[in-house]
Amino acid sequence: MIKKHIPAVFCLSALILAALIFRIYSLDYKSLSVDEAALWLISSRPLNQILPFMRECHEVHPPLYFFLTHPISISYCSEFVLRIFSVLFSIIALVFIYKTVMILTENKTAANTAGLFFVASSFERISAQEFRMYSLLALFFILSFFLTISYLKQNNKLYPVILTIINTAGLYLHYLYVFSLIIQIIILLRSASGSKKNLLITTLLPAIFFLPWILYFFNCCHLQDFSLRASPTLLDLPKTLSALLCGPCHSHLTEPICMILSAVTIIWVIMKSPEELKIAFLIPFTGIFLLSTTGINIFEIKYFIILSPFICCSLGVAGDFILTHNAAKKAAVVCLIIIISANILSTYNYIFSPAWEGQNWRKICKEADQRSSKNDIIVVHPSMMAAPVYYYYNGKAFIRPADTITPELIREISEFQNLWVISTPLHPFAMRKKLTEDMNSLFIKKKEYETGRESYSAIDYITLIKYEI
Repeated sequence: MIKKHIPAVFCLSALILAALIFRIYSLDYKSLSVDEAALWLISSRPLNQILPFMRECHEVHPPLYFFLTHPISISYCSEFVLRIFSVLFSIIALVFIYKTVMILTENKTAANTAGLFFVASSFERISAQEFRMYSLLALFFILSFFLTISYLKQNNKLYPVILTIINTAGLYLHYLYVFSLIIQIIILLRSASGSKKNLLITTLLPAIFFLPWILYFFNCCHLQDFSLRASPTLLDLPKTLSALLCGPCHSHLTEPICMILSAVTIIWVIMKSPEELKIAFLIPFTGIFLLSTTGINIFEIKYFIILSPFICCSLGVAGDFILTHNAAKKAAVVCLIIIISANILSTYNYIFSPAWEGQNWRKICKEADQRSSKNDIIVVHPSMMAAPVYYYYNGKAFIRPADTITPELIREISEFQNLWVISTPLHPFAMRKKLTEDMNSLFIKKKEYETGRESYSAIDYITLIKYEI
């Protein structure tokens, strides 16, 4: 019995090791993004102040991840330590992808193929290298899916209890987890198993447990303005599929090839998948696109990370199907090489592309450290961009987030010798350029220092400008 399981354990261990190396490499190469720094800023507050501070910051996400990351945030950890937990969540997801395919197919080749795709996935790797909740969200999706189909086949009485806890935690992690509940309900309703009544309770109880947050949110928090987001177009469909299968970071030359390959491959793979995997892929995919055509525009590529485990499971099942048909083996091997190569290229572009310098908060704050003094004020606009400044800036100047120029802001600035402005004038969500021009007209006597316009990205760059008041 032990010998029989050695190959499977060895293969899974090799996949875990490869995934760990692939995700830890360059983990702290990039500075924290604005969203990562905002998560750190909120979760570093005392536990009893996290909810009030979320309300003050207009944070709309459920609060679970802010509380979970509180212990590491208060210790002011490095980027590596903050992000390593996302890597661990990704590794655990790999294990459940492997086990899910084994339950659906009882075939080690299919499970190994699914694991290989997950290890190489550039899209998933990017998410696993961010200090955000999306890696854990993807884990909850595949874990709840695994528990659902396992219970229907094995009738383990412990599974409904675990699933209720996971579903409740998933809702308090992110609103997208509603799609996981829908997936579970549809699978249960279509199942012929007589043990599905307990699992229906596991989807209803978490919804009831989530009501306190919904009531709190509508009473105390601000609704997000979705009008600032562009609605998805038909071109976004193949782009999303390409990001899922071949990675999101490609040049204008390789992107059309990846889009065509991904669209054809994923459509074919889903057709060959078990019904449960079809449901798990199609419900969130169509749901996000359909909602985004309404006033609830939730379309962002990063949200499709919840589909990555199911795509890998489907690729594993389809890969095993192809390998049993000799005529398709060569084409399958070529396709596999192209997909993995595309993911490696996407990962390379993501890590080494100079475009990310446009959001190099570590560098911009180091320059501000060296040049500012306690007699200076640093105005950061928009205010949400102040989070990485709080994380990286170690100087003595006073940091003042600002979205608009008010009389109070002008009075504050007049009390200092020098004004520093950290801004992103071309940010798409507001009139950043107009605010920069207002700053120029009100305060500039002598522009002493400016950096970033040439070396940073032309789309979303950060500028550091000094004015003598």
